[in-house]
Amino acid sequence: MTDRPSITMKEIAQRANVSVATISRVLNNREYVRDDVRRRVLEVIDEAGYEPDHMARSLRTRATHTVGFIVRDLLDLVFAAMAQGADSVLGEHGYTMLLATSGLDAELDTRRFAHLRQRHVDGFILAVSDERNEQLVAEMGRASVPIVLVDREMTGVTADAVITDYRPGTDEAVRYLAELGHRRIGYIGGDQRLRPGRERWLAIERAFAAQGLTLDASLAKRESFATEFGYEQTRALIDTPDRPSAIIAGGNQIAVGVLQALHDSGLRIPDDISVISYDDTDLLRVGTPPVSVISRPLIDTGRLAAEQLLARLNQEPPGRFEPVSIVLPTKFEVRESCRAHEELSS
Repeated sequence: MTDRPSITMKEIAQRANVSVATISRVLNNREYVRDDVRRRVLEVIDEAGYEPDHMARSLRTRATHTVGFIVRDLLDLVFAAMAQGADSVLGEHGYTMLLATSGLDAELDTRRFAHLRQRHVDGFILAVSDERNEQLVAEMGRASVPIVLVDREMTGVTADAVITDYRPGTDEAVRYLAELGHRRIGYIGGDQRLRPGRERWLAIERAFAAQGLTLDASLAKRESFATEFGYEQTRALIDTPDRPSAIIAGGNQIAVGVLQALHDSGLRIPDDISVISYDDTDLLRVGTPPVSVISRPLIDTGRLAAEQLLARLNQEPPGRFEPVSIVLPTKFEVRESCRAHEELSS
């Protein structure tokens, strides 16, 4: 038995009566190919037994068609949704996504980045653990591939970003609580080393001021996105004589801790206390009761990050560029976790 004779893309194009560029688009599952043309090309490829030599193409173009995506915590469903969005776009364009997690360890962020750089990935999407990580900044400076940050701001690097505007959703949420008569509102927020922690707090300050509410420093806790932090700080807030009538959780993992603490304390939502969280997840949607949320388009965030990265990879000519930031707004979704404060109905 003899092997099938080798055949080139040019010969495939001649047999299918199309251009080599069309063959490439079909092989990479790109758009802009008519269905009838795609079927004809695939039939010719199947009849000829053509198998593209991806390794040879990589050596020739120095492209590996892989993208590194580093996230701080895959147990956080926010990052899982972003990764899903990014992977769907990259897969459509013939790229494989290499996903790595740092486990909230900034040093591991650096090692993961260096390892993926050594594997010659074509680009990076990053949602890192610490924006001030100087070692990571140095590694990023050594990378000669495009980088897109996901809701992060890092000085000293050239990178595009997909970021969130937390103001519109926060404004709506605080106005909603104010209209329900809430005046003592607790806020349990995230790590200030990260853009979401900082920007959500700034949005909270602005929204309180707009509603004429006093932002009691004793009711504001801002250190970590961890579930344990949410639990501990909620217990501290509700164990005071003048506990808040509502709590805003500054992240979905914080919200898990808040809900657990309220449950353990015997407080009912919303009868005894109202709750709002940032970032929508299945847990918040299907809980009893479903929790009102300040949401952002998580899957779209990942998709846009991947699309921006691909735009840089296809940029002609390649090289230096002026970074861009794509801004996505938040919105407030009312569910069943809030009710009018008793002072309003008295």
